[in-house]
Amino acid sequence: MRPLLLMALLATGCATTSGERLQVEAVLAGGTTSGSSPTSFTTVAGWEVDLEEARVALGPIYLYDGEPMARLRWPSLVPTAWACGAHAQYSYGETLAEILDQHAVDLLAAELVSVGFLDGLAGTIRSAEVHLHPPGEVSSSSGFELLDGETLQLRGVASQGEVEVPFAVGLTVPDEATMRIVESVRVDEVELVADQPGALQVEVLVDRWLASVDFGSLTVEEEGVYAFDEDSQAWSALLMGVRSREAYAVTWREP
Repeated sequence: MRPLLLMALLATGCATTSGERLQVEAVLAGGTTSGSSPTSFTTVAGWEVDLEEARVALGPIYLYDGEPMARLRWPSLVPTAWACGAHAQYSYGETLAEILDQHAVDLLAAELVSVGFLDGLAGTIRSAEVHLHPPGEVSSSSGFELLDGETLQLRGVASQGEVEVPFAVGLTVPDEATMRIVESVRVDEVELVADQPGALQVEVLVDRWLASVDFGSLTVEEEGVYAFDEDSQAWSALLMGVRSREAYAVTWREP
């Protein structure tokens, strides 16, 4: 093979561009698709939800400069190892920043959860990967006692017309294949620049978690509060929402 042709193939097939090293502050928060408070919202299924509690064990989180894979907006509940050749060979490009610890996040709190300053690379973030493990399975901070061993806890009231459903649910994503990893979260080109004021924000969109939940399907009740039975539509829909790449957003938060 001619040297010039070999060099061209290497340049188009394997080359990556590394930006300058920098430090960037990162914060975690709860929100909704519309940008309103996650304490009260209406789901796409028409339920008005008022949350009293919403907590999650969040992380690690990886931020890439490569485009996300083209996948369904609402992933299947059938566990899959994504072992096909195309998936195994797909590259998200350079890792520009990573949050390696797990953090307990109160998604209703006005205060953001700061994870401090991350060592990163200058560049454009185009995709992300969010991990959802039970508390303590990876290196973690404090504050997990309120999760009672679950990955997430939700409590509130859902209403539709004259129907009112007080509910409480603790959920741990099954440890099957890659179900605890939300891949290919699309990011609208967040730029990492040295000495840029502000912070990198990773947001959980709680209304997306509950988007397809039919609260009317809940039948297990104790002291007036309904639980998410694992055989219910509500539990399956919540698991689907938690694993949806549409339920997470990465933005740059101005100071």
